[in-house]
Amino acid sequence: MKKAFLLVSLMLSVLLVVGTAFAAPKTAIFSHIMNTDHHFHKVSEVFINSVKEESKGQFKIDYHRGGDLGDWVAQLDQAMQGIIPMTLTWNNSELDPKLDLAILGFVADNWADAKKIYGPGGLLIPEFEKMFDRLGLMIAGTVPNGFSLFVIRKGVKVPMNFPADARGIKIRIPQFATGIVRYKALGFSPVSIPFSELHTALQTGTVDARAYGPASEQPMFADVLDAIVCTREHIDFTFFVINKKWFNDMSQEEQGWIMKSAKKACAYAWDNAEKFDNDYLKECKDLKLKVVQLSPEQQEKYRDIVIKNEWPAFEKICGKELMDKVRQVTGIK
Repeated sequence: MKKAFLLVSLMLSVLLVVGTAFAAPKTAIFSHIMNTDHHFHKVSEVFINSVKEESKGQFKIDYHRGGDLGDWVAQLDQAMQGIIPMTLTWNNSELDPKLDLAILGFVADNWADAKKIYGPGGLLIPEFEKMFDRLGLMIAGTVPNGFSLFVIRKGVKVPMNFPADARGIKIRIPQFATGIVRYKALGFSPVSIPFSELHTALQTGTVDARAYGPASEQPMFADVLDAIVCTREHIDFTFFVINKKWFNDMSQEEQGWIMKSAKKACAYAWDNAEKFDNDYLKECKDLKLKVVQLSPEQQEKYRDIVIKNEWPAFEKICGKELMDKVRQVTGIK
């Protein structure tokens, strides 16, 4: 009887070990809107492979790219609900106007400052963490997308001196209040139209230019564009956000797999950001787009116009305390 009991116990132990060894890995969705030819895909692969390695195959990322779960606004909304636990997202000022701190002009116009301010352990990241915390999200890191610039359609003279040269040029901007202030001050006529209508609008002349886009987004418009003007007016970047409730419901070990891997992917993104941006600019040149640089004097005037007009406008939105922090971080009074 005792032998039979020991045999049954041994068999149950073996079955438990075998069952554990072959248990299906835990899965969770991670998403973004870009296709595989965008560097977000390379960053995502670093994250996915790291989770697999850290968890020894016990955790699997259900990877969705190319907008198959909706545009980035829809994916952000799903992340807030916990439907998508992890996603790369931009600043949605409809949820919190202070998030437009991410696109405030000339906070950083070189890669060293951009990384110091917005990269791993960045000086302004704690401010964003407060904003996303109120949305039920936590920031695992940020992924740079390149320096913002503006583009001009075919048949329109490229403006070089501001505000004079930009008079009468209709420039497409997203619905950012600070964007209207920025581009009006620069001499443009800002127009807000949906991104989905932008190509047709440039083709037909409904708009003459487009702002708020890095080099990585311009090849898709190459057939209707004449030039890219590299103003480096702000760094375009996304937040790697995680639903707080989903994260807090996991074990400490699982949290470690996710957070370590996310930080590794974001560090990879920043380490290679300048190369990625230069590669996109080269692609634009190969597509016969002119890549225009302002002279140092023209660039300085452009920068001064933006700071003089946009910063006070944003202070009315975000308050003096946050803008004092921005001035402290940048050294701009």
